Amino acid sequence: MGADLARFVPGRVSTEVDARLAYDTQGIVRKVHELLKLYNELEVSSQGLLFKIPSTWQGIEASRLLELEGIQTHLTFVYRYMQLANKSSFSNITGIC
Repeated sequence: MGADLARFVPGRVSTEVDARLAYDTQGIVRKVHELLKLYNELEVSSQGLLFKIPSTWQGIEASRLLELEGIQTHLTFVYRYMQLANKSSFSNITGIC
Protein backbone atom coordinates (compact mmCIF):
# COMPACT_ATOMS: atom_id res chain seq x y z
CA MET A 1 0.00 0.00 0.00
CA GLY A 2 2.84 2.40 0.83
CA ALA A 3 4.33 1.86 -2.63
CA ASP A 4 1.02 2.75 -4.28
CA LEU A 5 0.65 5.89 -2.17
CA ALA A 6 4.25 6.95 -2.79
CA ARG A 7 3.64 6.92 -6.54
CA PHE A 8 0.64 9.24 -6.41
CA VAL A 9 0.88 11.35 -3.25
CA PRO A 10 2.94 14.54 -3.44
CA GLY A 11 5.42 14.88 -0.59
CA ARG A 12 6.42 12.02 1.66
CA VAL A 13 4.67 8.82 2.64
CA SER A 14 5.13 7.58 6.19
CA THR A 15 5.84 3.91 6.83
CA GLU A 16 5.56 2.71 10.43
CA VAL A 17 8.22 0.41 11.85
CA ASP A 18 6.84 -2.48 13.93
CA ALA A 19 6.40 -1.23 17.51
CA ARG A 20 7.61 -4.57 18.84
CA LEU A 21 11.09 -3.40 17.84
CA ALA A 22 10.79 -0.29 20.05
CA TYR A 23 13.58 -1.42 22.39
CA ASP A 24 15.92 -2.83 19.73
CA THR A 25 18.06 -0.19 18.01
CA GLN A 26 19.67 -2.56 15.53
CA GLY A 27 16.34 -4.31 14.92
CA ILE A 28 14.76 -0.99 13.93
CA VAL A 29 17.68 -0.14 11.64
CA ARG A 30 17.52 -3.59 10.01
CA LYS A 31 13.75 -3.32 9.52
CA VAL A 32 14.04 0.09 7.86
CA HIS A 33 16.73 -1.27 5.53
CA GLU A 34 14.45 -4.23 4.70
CA LEU A 35 11.56 -1.87 3.97
CA LEU A 36 13.79 0.32 1.81
CA LYS A 37 14.86 -2.74 -0.15
CA LEU A 38 11.21 -3.68 -0.76
CA TYR A 39 10.39 -0.14 -1.87
CA ASN A 40 13.44 -0.17 -4.15
CA GLU A 41 12.30 -3.45 -5.73
CA LEU A 42 8.98 -1.73 -6.46
CA GLU A 43 10.87 1.23 -7.97
CA VAL A 44 9.78 3.69 -5.27
CA SER A 45 12.27 6.48 -4.58
CA SER A 46 13.51 6.72 -1.01
CA GLN A 47 13.23 10.53 -1.28
CA GLY A 48 9.46 10.24 -0.83
CA LEU A 49 9.65 8.01 2.23
CA LEU A 50 9.57 8.82 5.93
CA PHE A 51 9.91 6.07 8.54
CA LYS A 52 7.85 6.34 11.72
CA ILE A 53 9.79 5.05 14.73
CA PRO A 54 8.78 4.70 18.42
CA SER A 55 10.45 7.34 20.57
CA THR A 56 12.11 5.05 23.08
CA TRP A 57 15.82 5.62 23.76
CA GLN A 58 16.54 2.81 21.33
CA GLY A 59 14.21 4.27 18.71
CA ILE A 60 15.79 7.70 19.05
CA GLU A 61 19.25 6.17 18.57
CA ALA A 62 18.01 4.19 15.55
CA SER A 63 16.58 7.42 14.09
CA ARG A 64 19.91 9.16 14.62
CA LEU A 65 21.79 6.36 12.86
CA LEU A 66 19.32 6.24 9.98
CA GLU A 67 19.37 10.01 9.52
CA LEU A 68 23.19 9.84 9.29
CA GLU A 69 22.62 7.54 6.30
CA GLY A 70 20.25 10.06 4.74
CA ILE A 71 17.12 8.05 5.62
CA GLN A 72 14.37 10.34 6.88
CA THR A 73 12.60 9.39 10.10
CA HIS A 74 10.11 10.79 12.51
CA LEU A 75 9.33 9.74 16.05
CA THR A 76 5.98 8.91 17.55
CA PHE A 77 4.44 7.72 20.82
CA VAL A 78 6.27 10.25 22.98
CA TYR A 79 5.40 9.54 26.60
CA ARG A 80 8.13 11.54 28.32
CA TYR A 81 8.90 14.84 26.63
CA MET A 82 12.11 15.47 28.58
CA GLN A 83 13.50 12.07 27.57
CA LEU A 84 12.94 12.98 23.94
CA ALA A 85 14.04 16.61 24.17
CA ASN A 86 17.39 15.77 25.74
CA LYS A 87 18.40 13.16 23.15
CA SER A 88 16.77 14.53 20.00
CA SER A 89 18.32 17.96 20.36
CA PHE A 90 21.56 16.61 18.90
CA SER A 91 20.36 13.76 16.71
CA ASN A 92 19.08 15.66 13.61
CA ILE A 93 15.79 13.76 13.45
CA THR A 94 13.50 14.95 10.65
CA GLY A 95 10.36 15.20 12.80
CA ILE A 96 8.72 14.54 16.14
CA CYS A 97 5.02 13.67 16.42
